[in-house]
Amino acid sequence: MSASKYRFSAAIVKGLAEKNDPQCFFGSLMGYKWHLEEAERIGVVERINDDGPPVLTNRGKAWAEKLSGPETARDRASSWDLDKIDGPPGVREGR
Repeated sequence: MSASKYRFSAAIVKGLAEKNDPQCFFGSLMGYKWHLEEAERIGVVERINDDGPPVLTNRGKAWAEKLSGPETARDRASSWDLDKIDGPPGVREGR
């Protein structure tokens, strides 16, 4: 499974890992809350409390390493070439 299915979860992970800003690779924040909830559901981020900022889990940190290449060098996640990058570790296709 490629990371393209989880493009905006990847944006949250990369933003936290590189800039401590989960929103920095979004062009628009209209769907951010939904993508954050998905990132939590697949286990790459967690929030200590409902109003707190997201933090990377160990799974998220492992995925962040894969997201640091030239495929994700552009400023907006919508322009990333994620077909050659694996999806989040431990996440099965049907999940």
